Amino acid sequence: MSTQSVDPADRIDFWEEHNRQALVGLTCSSYSREGLLATETNVELGDLRLAEIAGNEHVIERTPGTCQALP
Repeated sequence: MSTQSVDPADRIDFWEEHNRQALVGLTCSSYSREGLLATETNVELGDLRLAEIAGNEHVIERTPGTCQALP
């Protein structure tokens, strides 16, 4: 999954929703003029789930409330 083909104004919402469904709930902010450019590859190996994530300058937050609501 990548945000590259998503309109820059929609990338944060797209990334947050993708992660809510595929990984965990989170809040994201980008520091880049280009907007968030990020890619994610998820792999499931039985009970083990791995995620490889790469992106430009951004911050991910998981507040206690987010962790409880979207573990």
